[in-house]
Amino acid sequence: MTWTHLNLPLVAENEDIEHRVGNRVWVQMKGEALIPSVYTSEEIVRLKAERGGPVFYTQYQQMPSAATGEILTPEHLQFFDNLPSGSFQTVLSADTAIKTTTSACYSALMIVKTDGTRHFVVDVVRRRLDPKMLLDAAMDLIGTYGPSVILIEEASSGPGLHFDLKQRGHSSLLRPTRGKSKEERLLKHLNVFAQGRLFIKSNQTWTRELENELLRFPYASYDDQVDALSMYLEWASEKAIARPIILNVSGQEQRLAARLPRPPIPRKGEHPTRPRNGPSGYRRR
Repeated sequence: MTWTHLNLPLVAENEDIEHRVGNRVWVQMKGEALIPSVYTSEEIVRLKAERGGPVFYTQYQQMPSAATGEILTPEHLQFFDNLPSGSFQTVLSADTAIKTTTSACYSALMIVKTDGTRHFVVDVVRRRLDPKMLLDAAMDLIGTYGPSVILIEEASSGPGLHFDLKQRGHSSLLRPTRGKSKEERLLKHLNVFAQGRLFIKSNQTWTRELENELLRFPYASYDDQVDALSMYLEWASEKAIARPIILNVSGQEQRLAARLPRPPIPRKGEHPTRPRNGPSGYRRR
């Protein structure tokens, strides 16, 4: 006997969902509630707050494994509205996919600005893209932000994007995963979150999706944005860029830099994402 799995989440969070029952097809649009007349946006917010995340995602979203992950919690994510003053290097990090079917993985292209210590995610493109669409999306980001470094994962359609960009005069670095799992790649850089040095631009169309993917990792349905961020953090750790405020500046700026609060360093044996005191200066949700 053949069974058909009918999954009916209360809200289509990440994408349009196509429901098929016999010959009938109904599409639940992204952000749409299953029964909008009963479950208004206010009612959904109330339910989530009243029942709590784990119950809400298990009972209402039909995603028991997606309620929370094992690595990051909301306290580890910080958000910003405007980029602080200073000198920043801009990096484009791309985790690519090939297929554009509704069940395929996404391509994630992420723009990060860094002063060598802090890392600000300022833009994200997360869509299912064929090679031409992928190139167009990358070129749009390059035209908008002018990254000095382009990182591309050496997998899937990554080498093809690397070649296409080269044909258009943009050099990029192909980054191998070296056989490490997705969890290993993120775990290596937990200190960045623990020390309060990773910031996400707030109130963007992509902000909530990135936040959800980080908090549910490694149990979320998709992890393409996490992969793009992990690849960037690996490059940043190897690069060990010196903070521009310390180099080639006046004595007054050096004295100001010396007075900047330093993030807490976990004690020996202490979990890196659970430091004694949270960082200050930027807001958390």
